[in-house]
Amino acid sequence: MNKFRTITKHLMKSNPLPFISIISIVLSLSLALVSCNDEEDIVPEYQIPHKDVYSFEVDSIQAEFALLNTRGEQATTFAYGEDIIFDLKVYNNGNSPFWRDVRQILGNDMFIVYRSNGHYEGTPWHYYDGDVDALLRGIGAHSSKHWQCPWSSTSAIKPTPPLILNAYNHRLSKRSYYAVAPVHIYNHLIGTCVIHFNIK
Repeated sequence: MNKFRTITKHLMKSNPLPFISIISIVLSLSLALVSCNDEEDIVPEYQIPHKDVYSFEVDSIQAEFALLNTRGEQATTFAYGEDIIFDLKVYNNGNSPFWRDVRQILGNDMFIVYRSNGHYEGTPWHYYDGDVDALLRGIGAHSSKHWQCPWSSTSAIKPTPPLILNAYNHRLSKRSYYAVAPVHIYNHLIGTCVIHFNIK
């Protein structure tokens, strides 16, 4: 260590520029790596939704999204530790049935929660149940489907099959968030509901 310090002092006295350049490069690379890690799960600012979209209708498809408390009441402010129930209804107002696989409706991005700055927080469901009967339930003509999933506990309500609760979820911190509920037709996105909410 003493020898290293002696060499370092000698380099700094004789010609400090190369030494300073090396330090600058190392610091720049470190900052770049940290920036990449911080930003990889953040939605770009121009993509962050700033308005709530509780429902939409495209052709014969209608969707309604809500956040509920454990009493089944719609809410956008929750106490710290209070569970949140994500609630989606999709209506087929057409004359023909559609969808043979609910994964073609819900996709892989249903009920995702982001912080208000676009940082990914998590999702209440972890994966689809392997129950083929639950998966292959389409929506008949002039009928609807209703899915619910709590954030962290099944004490108030259980996830609607084929969803399974994400057992790794933690309590949401006190801050502002938004949740999204994209709806697909045969894996093609047709609309997205968005609700901003707060944990206090």
